This record gives sequence, C-alpha cells and structure tokens, in this order.
Amino acid sequence: MEDIMDGVYINPSYERDLTSHFAQFKLDLQGSLRGTSNTNEAWVVYTKWPRRAQAAAFKNKELADLLHGYLEGSEPPVSLHISKIRDRVKVDEFKESILFGKRPFTVLMQDGEIFEVWGYASSYECDVANLSEPEFGEHQGEKTMSGTFWAWDTIHAVRDAKKYWKEHVDKFEA
Repeated sequence: MEDIMDGVYINPSYERDLTSHFAQFKLDLQGSLRGTSNTNEAWVVYTKWPRRAQAAAFKNKELADLLHGYLEGSEPPVSLHISKIRDRVKVDEFKESILFGKRPFTVLMQDGEIFEVWGYASSYECDVANLSEPEFGEHQGEKTMSGTFWAWDTIHAVRDAKKYWKEHVDKFEA
C-alpha cells in the first residue's frame, strides 16, 4: 500500500529502510548514554532567536549535545537544577524523537499548502533556530501555520505537517 497524502508519496521500501536504520541508531545511542549523577539536574539547550530562551532539557548530556547541533545559533548545553528550568520546558520531552534519529524541521504553511520548510537538508537556505508547537494564524486573509515537526527528512516533515493541518485547521478561528 502506498503512502500518498496530498501529493506526498513515501515509498514503502524507503520507509522500511529508514525505520530499520534508525532502530539500530536508537540502540547504539542508548548504549552510549550516561545520565546525570544528580537527579535534580538536567542539561538545558538555549536558543538565541528571537531571544535567548530555554528550548529543551535532557537528563543525558549526549541528547542535549545532539539537539544543540541541530539548532542554528544555540548555546552548548548547561547543567541546571530542575527548579531553574522554565515550566514550559519538559525534561526529556524530545528524547524519543532524538533517540530515533529524528531532527527538528520548521514547517510554514499557507492555506493548507507548504510555504517553506527549514531544517536539515531542506531546499531552503534556513536552519532551525528554535522549537515551537504548531500555531495557526492569519496573514492577509489566508490561514497560516508554523511550527516544529520532528522527522527523519523533509518529506516526512511535510507529510506530518499536512496531516496536522488537516486534523487541526477546523479548530482555528482568527
């Protein structure tokens, strides 16, 4: 069965190969993780755009280092006491995505169509500078959406964004 959604086709063989590759990646990465010795601390990654802010926190520095490498202009991870981590930042929120080899992509949509995709190996010259939940808005009378989608590649990020749009656009009211 083909995975076709709004013009996004993902070859099932490619999907199986990716799943297999990243399952092994996850096993290898999990074997190398060293947790923090202090259960009251976590490794925090700060982004600098649009202003300096905590983007994510992890119990494992290795995961924080990977995310730091994925975010343009982010600061190297720092160890912080849990009480100093902002409420909106959940420790290990992105752990499974990173363990499974996924990267953050910023997807911008306008009236249900892809406007731009930023991130690893995207066709645009922009990298991901921050993480954000998908949000709907309106610009010049058109519905818009932008946010972070975790995926192995641009095709999967686009597929997930289109699916999210379909599932949530009706709940949006300008």
